Amino acid sequence: MNSEHQRATARDLDPTVEAVIPPVKLFSDGKAEQSCEGMAARDLRMFAGDIGAQTYYQGIYLILVAILMGFVKLISICSQGDSI
Repeated sequence: MNSEHQRATARDLDPTVEAVIPPVKLFSDGKAEQSCEGMAARDLRMFAGDIGAQTYYQGIYLILVAILMGFVKLISICSQGDSI
């Protein structure tokens, strides 16, 4: 990031907001730009989104299988003819 450009933080926009200081990295000398809470929130959102998508597609699959089984049962009943 260029030192000439300053980023507007929440504290700059509203002085009543407490500044969030990113944690110190454990295994390197680099600066952490993200907070642990932000990373945890993003991970949780992505994980929950993936589970939701999987559940949705599994539900669609199960409904299609049930419809297909209904048609197969209907065809088998209709093909028996007069033997009922």
